[in-house]
Amino acid sequence: MISKRRKAIRISSRAFCMAAALGVCAFIAAPTARAITITQNTASVSTSTFIPGNSLTTPSGGPWDNITSIWFSNAPGTTPIAFGTPSNVSAATAEFLGQSQSIAAELYIFDPALQLQSSTRYFFYSIGSGSVSGNSDVAGENLYFTGSSIVAFQSKFADANYRLSGNAVVAVPEPSTFILFLTSVGLALGVSGWNTRL
Repeated sequence: MISKRRKAIRISSRAFCMAAALGVCAFIAAPTARAITITQNTASVSTSTFIPGNSLTTPSGGPWDNITSIWFSNAPGTTPIAFGTPSNVSAATAEFLGQSQSIAAELYIFDPALQLQSSTRYFFYSIGSGSVSGNSDVAGENLYFTGSSIVAFQSKFADANYRLSGNAVVAVPEPSTFILFLTSVGLALGVSGWNTRL
């Protein structure tokens, strides 16, 4: 009867250790962040030369970081275009969130720490002028445009072709949760070692 009990303890402790090891693997394996399209409009059918801006509302599912944005130069929108990094926008501008830090492959790249929230209306605009496609209507949003950097943006009941992308922000476990988890695994391994010495 003692040997059967020891065998049962060994089997249950092995199963527990295997479960704990799988838990460690699942806990450590962080999901890989990859850019997703947050919102876009690529249906516009005409092209004009102007300094573009557009309002947009983010969907549910955020927040997002590692934000990039694109204007499109053809209709429908498939060819990205960028006009340079804004130089006269700053944190002193009312409700300013950030400006692109660089351009790569026609993408405006923002500070990776900048986060956009779900179900929130934002305004994106450029300082440079270029050939941008636009003229379709996205409900509740507007194209803003001007022909000169010294003339205020005008609103038009249409939208430019654009794409806004980013990475979904992944929640990081609290340090106390991680410590508790590791303590539990350590105890499980300790009990396993103690059972095998019976």
